[in-house]
Amino acid sequence: MADMAPAMASGVNTTELDSLVFDQSGILWFTVQQANMVGRLDPKTADIKLVTSPTPGSRPYGIRVNSEGIPFFVEFGTHSVSRWQTDRCRRSPF
Repeated sequence: MADMAPAMASGVNTTELDSLVFDQSGILWFTVQQANMVGRLDPKTADIKLVTSPTPGSRPYGIRVNSEGIPFFVEFGTHSVSRWQTDRCRRSPF
């Protein structure tokens, strides 16, 4: 697994990784509830990308990838659903 030390050194609380799921390409998607972030890990390159949810206090938890490879996650703190979109998170109107 990739080293999370750079994120921890920057003050990101990475101690609560939740809802890990692989997509069709082998990318691992996860939420970091207390840090208000969603992340992706490419196991082949060990590249980690963390993106802050656009809603303060949203506490992302629960993530699924649809058949088109788009990750959707629940914003537990705001009772809404968002999606990952080109290296940022965007709330989806449902």
